[in-house]
Amino acid sequence: MKMDFGLTGKLGEYYLTQQYQKNRVAGKSDSVSFAELAATKAAEKTEGVSFEEMLKSKYPGAYYNVMDTSKIDGSLWGRNDYPWDKYFSNNADDSVLNWKPSGAEPDMQSPAVRAKMNAMLGKIAVVIPPELEEKMKNNTELAQKVMERVDSFLLSNSTPGENEGFLMTFDENGEINHACVQSDEGTFDYRGFNISKEIMLDLAEEVTGKRELPGFSENVICDEEIACHLRPLHEIVMKGSGEFKKEETLLFLFSYLIQNYGQPFECCIPECRQEIEKACEYMAGHFTERIYLDQICSHAGLSKSTLLRAFTKEKGVTPYRYLETIRINEAKKLLSEGVPPVEAAIRTGFSDQSHFTNYFNQFIGLAPGTYREIFSDKDGDGGQHGE
Repeated sequence: MKMDFGLTGKLGEYYLTQQYQKNRVAGKSDSVSFAELAATKAAEKTEGVSFEEMLKSKYPGAYYNVMDTSKIDGSLWGRNDYPWDKYFSNNADDSVLNWKPSGAEPDMQSPAVRAKMNAMLGKIAVVIPPELEEKMKNNTELAQKVMERVDSFLLSNSTPGENEGFLMTFDENGEINHACVQSDEGTFDYRGFNISKEIMLDLAEEVTGKRELPGFSENVICDEEIACHLRPLHEIVMKGSGEFKKEETLLFLFSYLIQNYGQPFECCIPECRQEIEKACEYMAGHFTERIYLDQICSHAGLSKSTLLRAFTKEKGVTPYRYLETIRINEAKKLLSEGVPPVEAAIRTGFSDQSHFTNYFNQFIGLAPGTYREIFSDKDGDGGQHGE
């Protein structure tokens, strides 16, 4: 009996190779003559398969564009009016690289934004910089690694039964530098940071003691704790406020990433009790001022990373949370004495009344004005100030 296996093209051979390798990993087959034949034959000829051919062979209908997205301001990616939908075509042009907002950011639920998001559902878009495409032309192994990263991202972020859209952009080394998912009936939530090499070196030195760029074990991470640091950090950066809180949150985020997904480093946390008390004394004596993390570290004689980890271990809260507690407690005293909320905010070191009101509500469960009225009512009834 004669059989025609149909191995007539490079793409078919590449696909069979991938399927065979997956079956072997999954333990579905130890020895299948046809699969072995296909894998052997394909392995000899995949050198001529371009990355674009690999992508479109495996994901028919996927969109592929070559452009350097590193030129895009990182703050623009998260805007509702950014033209992500332009990547879901095979002829995206420089307009997406040079795009600038023309006015206020539209609401997520506005018809124009929703229509743009819905247009991406059920589609896959991959964007490669020219440098990487050139490298992959002469390096099939690199092209296959990039393809594996596409597979990994789609596998990790796909939800069964959901109609989703996927956008991935790569850097010149074949690493994913931006990736996001649009789900049916869901909002498009993308938050990203572009951190310069020098800042990354500074962070690495602060956390590990070595001025070396860190390596990470995974390109795409699903981790709720990281999200808890990332979201507030992004909000602080976008608002352009809270230097102390911003730096503290960034260091906690980076420390967590390095410790759990980066190269091993010494994670033992020293006690530093005397230094921690010095830090507490400094905050208690300067809470009415705008305090920076550098100032506290200088007074305590500790590096930022050591202070944050040791302080949190010793006190059970971060330095910034400790400082806000001092401020709120002092504000409570002032409000109980009849001081207006605006003045209480200024006298306790809060940057503005809105910031003060939000924190007071968080800590006490009441608005500052309401808290003050409680004591005013007591006075009217002949009661005494106090708690």
